Amino acid sequence: MPAITQLNPASVPHNSGRFTLEVDGMNFAANATVNFNGKPEPTVMAANGKLQATIPDSAIMNAETVPVTVTNPGTAGGIYGGGTSPATSAPMNFTIN
Repeated sequence: MPAITQLNPASVPHNSGRFTLEVDGMNFAANATVNFNGKPEPTVMAANGKLQATIPDSAIMNAETVPVTVTNPGTAGGIYGGGTSPATSAPMNFTIN
């Protein structure tokens, strides 16, 4: 199960433009996705335990608190089964000032 320990930055001003959100944590798959306010965003693994997601300016138009989660996708099981289901972390709040 992926787990988030820190968001960097933890907040941004609303209408401040696109930014890169670093999500630190553990148990991230190489192809994990950062979900910002429930929407999957383009994500890359920057290092072990660090994901970077590009958050568009349209996602920070209003001042509010939104959830950030990380989803590890499931894997196919093949002919003998053994696949896994997707797993999503508990949310961590992100503040749009």
